[in-house]
Amino acid sequence: MKARPIAAIVTAVSMTLAGCAGRPPAPLPAARALPVAQPPAAGAVLEGALAILDRLDEYAEDEAYRQVSERLAEWRRVQPVEAAVRPGGTNGVERLVAGLPERLRAPAASRDAADELRHLRDCCWLAGVARQGRDRAAAGEPLAVATELFRWTVRSLAIVADPPAVPTAAAPGSRWLMPGEILLAGRASASQRAWIFLELLRQAGIDGVMLATGVDGSLRPWLPAAIIDGEAYLFEPAYGMPVSGSGGNGIATARQAAAEASVLGALSLPDRPYPLQAADVGHLVPLVAADPSVLEGRGADMQAALDRLHGPRVTVDAAALLARACRAIPGSGEDRGGLWEFPFETVARRREDPARVRPALQAELAPLNIPTLPAVAARYAARSRRGTEEDGQGSAFDVEERAEAPRFLRPLFAGRVREFRGDVAGAREAYMASRPSAREIAEAVASAPPEARDGLTRTLERMREDAGYWLGIVSVAAGEDRSAVDFLERVTLGEHPQGRWTDAARVNLAGPLVALGRIEEAARLLRTDESPQRFGSRLRADALRP
Repeated sequence: MKARPIAAIVTAVSMTLAGCAGRPPAPLPAARALPVAQPPAAGAVLEGALAILDRLDEYAEDEAYRQVSERLAEWRRVQPVEAAVRPGGTNGVERLVAGLPERLRAPAASRDAADELRHLRDCCWLAGVARQGRDRAAAGEPLAVATELFRWTVRSLAIVADPPAVPTAAAPGSRWLMPGEILLAGRASASQRAWIFLELLRQAGIDGVMLATGVDGSLRPWLPAAIIDGEAYLFEPAYGMPVSGSGGNGIATARQAAAEASVLGALSLPDRPYPLQAADVGHLVPLVAADPSVLEGRGADMQAALDRLHGPRVTVDAAALLARACRAIPGSGEDRGGLWEFPFETVARRREDPARVRPALQAELAPLNIPTLPAVAARYAARSRRGTEEDGQGSAFDVEERAEAPRFLRPLFAGRVREFRGDVAGAREAYMASRPSAREIAEAVASAPPEARDGLTRTLERMREDAGYWLGIVSVAAGEDRSAVDFLERVTLGEHPQGRWTDAARVNLAGPLVALGRIEEAARLLRTDESPQRFGSRLRADALRP
């Protein structure tokens, strides 16, 4: 009776270890049936594709992607000719791509339908997060929205050192993840944080660019800025905080940072001065964050249709964005800037060095591919059956269907996707289902072939660890301080004191502790941060002193 689900679990782990991470296991027996695509108007076809991508947690993903691909192909067949207009035209795009190093231009010319689908999926997830940021911000004011999205980025993406901002032969990096993979993994380097933040700004309808110091040919990417009302507001992803304005008030603009030494000076510590000073930022260069799919992908021609559906933004008019950014930063108003190389470097590294990148991707995403354990599925089915029988709601068929269908095809993946779209209750439920007990893990492992047991055990324990941490993050985001403390302090730090989430749990735990009046504990935790964000954590700890 349990052989088929266990086989699916073992298959998921085996595929991951064999180099197929990021792809789901074979469809499970009770996967939700997908609607059959009909030949309606172009808008309805595209809307159907978006509806599936919005709820990938409810479908067997391979089949979902097939259906979305068919709908996109049908949309292209029936779309009005006037819809296929690329924002900014092709000349501006070609000029910007020509400014990249030659080895980074090749991926821009080799995108395919799978890249388009991945890009559209990622944009749907990013748009869901951006929508939540707008809802939480005061009256939707742009700077408040940008600040909320930066908070989400720092809170939700635990900082790591890999990949470097500028790879070298000695430090090539391996975690070259695309935006959707970064969101799923919940871990990011400072550059990946900046990339995600800028993508979120774009989905929220706010201009954003990466700022670089230096001159053409020797540019050094610095930090992302939100362009609002003719000013460039600065956010420091490596420190995990916005750059404070004059006297610690508000968020600094690029012009303030260039004119007042105290702005960047406030980011210095006695034993670690901030690497840039006011004189270094007197002439900044804006860089557009866009991977080849945004500039060259076939999704550019569907933006008008997506706008009518209030869908995600899948393209950017880079030339117009650069012009607006130039007017908001120190220096002359001359036309300058280009494309940020980091997203193109990501695509190039995946193509050039798969032997290094693929194992890193597998390591990040392996637990997300695990189907629901049989014991966990039985537990949720029994709970659903009892609820239906006790409240008298639904037919006998409802009772039988709830008893047979798994609540989640892949619970950890379901939790992530539900969190992106703002389904907090659903995300919590899925995360809880991703924390099997020691007995349930032992039962699942005992039913697996001997050669698969060690890998399965490690992956299931990782799934449990990841879910516990993300339950804490969901509680922090919801302002549920006691629940956040319970998950981050007791579950994450208590069960895994030297785990992969240790530093991130300490940093995210500080806020709820402060809210509960445990200020000295919060400061002490921040000072124990050993991550790349440690300098920002020390500044936060100093700010807590009376």
